[in-house]
Amino acid sequence: MQIESNSNLSEDTNKELLMSNCKTVNKKSINQPKIWQTFSIAAVLISLAQPAAACVMAPPLPPPNIWIDFHGDTDNNGKQEFWIGQEVSLFPPTSPTNCKCGLGLGNLTNPLSGMVNVLGVMITKTNILTHISEVLQPFTPLQPNSNVATQLANDPRANPGATWFGFGGLINAFNPPVLGLNEVIKLWFEVETPKPQLLNGLQIQFAGGSDDPSHEIEFFAPINDTISVPEPSVTLSIVGLAGLMLLGHRRSKSLVIKSSK
Repeated sequence: MQIESNSNLSEDTNKELLMSNCKTVNKKSINQPKIWQTFSIAAVLISLAQPAAACVMAPPLPPPNIWIDFHGDTDNNGKQEFWIGQEVSLFPPTSPTNCKCGLGLGNLTNPLSGMVNVLGVMITKTNILTHISEVLQPFTPLQPNSNVATQLANDPRANPGATWFGFGGLINAFNPPVLGLNEVIKLWFEVETPKPQLLNGLQIQFAGGSDDPSHEIEFFAPINDTISVPEPSVTLSIVGLAGLMLLGHRRSKSLVIKSSK
């Protein structure tokens, strides 16, 4: 199984995405119906210097976009959660494969605060115009893995000073989803922190691959961008697949990334 960056979107499509709403998902709904639609949630896109993925091959140019989406959940300790994701291309395994992926945050001059954590990872099929997304169940075995995190952090290709969060799991063979018009595959990491401002100015680096010697872990260049958090101003809704039941309303902020180009 491989995931590589999707470079097939046209410039016009990317412009549409810049004006579109990035879709969100409640972490608690991941094990519930896997289709949701979000209304009125703002997001912005930045281009990666090099793309990232899980169980990957080196993707072709042009690079994909990163999505930062603050979905508004807050736990009992006041920690707030959001997703960092990007478009990828999916290549499922023909036999069980140990896949790995990770997210590195910070560097030597601006290290990550210990108050930031990465909770999980998911892979979705998303319609970029209707903003309906479906979690791909074959990838639910990807779970937090300290050994993968250590492997990534100790790799000489890793961004010096970054804190790494690793995920791994045995992915069985499966038939890939059929993508319709305007549908893409997205890879998401869920981040949790009591102070989203702690992420301001952090570098981001993705890595991914597998135990398959032909698809080993690859690292991609750190991304230098500034994250800022606006005031909460958006109400979002989540619609579940079962009867399209309205699951709830929450206040939401958007994490805005400003390119350092």
